[in-house]
Amino acid sequence: MSDMNGRVALITGASSGIGRATAQSFAVLGAKVVLAARRHNELAVLARDIESSGGQATFVVTDVAVAEDVQRMVAHAVETFGRLDYAVNNAGIEGRFAGISDLTEQDWDRVLDTNLKGNFLCLKYEAPAILAGGRGGAIVNVGSVNS
Repeated sequence: MSDMNGRVALITGASSGIGRATAQSFAVLGAKVVLAARRHNELAVLARDIESSGGQATFVVTDVAVAEDVQRMVAHAVETFGRLDYAVNNAGIEGRFAGISDLTEQDWDRVLDTNLKGNFLCLKYEAPAILAGGRGGAIVNVGSVNS
């Protein structure tokens, strides 16, 4: 892996699992990390952990299915660290496991809003912020068979 000193990485779904590990990895490599998820307490703990290890972190509670939240998330990254270089769109949910005749439309919409629309919204607002930095960057969308 390369040195990421001076770079800014935004990770959604950062409150647990793959998102948490990804954020920690970016921080170890020297990136300033912006943590985003719906769970405030978990984000606060992770930010403290990263900072106590010598890294730089900030967090913003975000529901990726809500455009205003995603806009605010990206703005927070740029306002806090002055730029955005990388984004890892990791937020996702499994939804309720049920047969098609038992699954409600609300359950279906919740999964699509988070896992599909959420990635669209993140890309929509992250890409212009990365391009505005003038140094290029990368966006990675994470998915799983469970989502």
